[in-house]
Amino acid sequence: MMGNQFSANRTAAKWLWLPATMVIVAAMLLLAPNRTQAATTTCGTVSCLQNALSGAQPGDVINLSAGVTFNGTFTASADGTSSSPITLQTDSANPAVVDGGTISSGYALHITGDYWIVKNIKITDAKKGIMLDNANHTLIDGVEVYNIGEEGVH
Repeated sequence: MMGNQFSANRTAAKWLWLPATMVIVAAMLLLAPNRTQAATTTCGTVSCLQNALSGAQPGDVINLSAGVTFNGTFTASADGTSSSPITLQTDSANPAVVDGGTISSGYALHITGDYWIVKNIKITDAKKGIMLDNANHTLIDGVEVYNIGEEGVH
């Protein structure tokens, strides 16, 4: 008799987790960020720029703080759309600078996503300034690329 009671309790315990799991999943869906509108982000640090680029969605605008130098190499892999491109820009009067660190290696800005607008930024000190790999419909406007090892814009 004990064997049957244990078996019945074990079977009931298997099903007790189901309602709790459903509540957790429902809460996650309700609390998860679900952006339906484009975001505008202003970045003054490397980590902010990296996060903005990695989380970019169609229509987003990433503003680089005027006069700030962003040391490192950066990748823009998200896709915008024809009606909602992703914009990476800075103030034309006092542009931000993306500094790749050395003319012997790396891409300062590596764009692999479609529908980007890159505007008014200065790009320097990299083997390749702006590299477009399978990036369709990208507009580069008012960008200054200098002190590059091989290719300014490819």
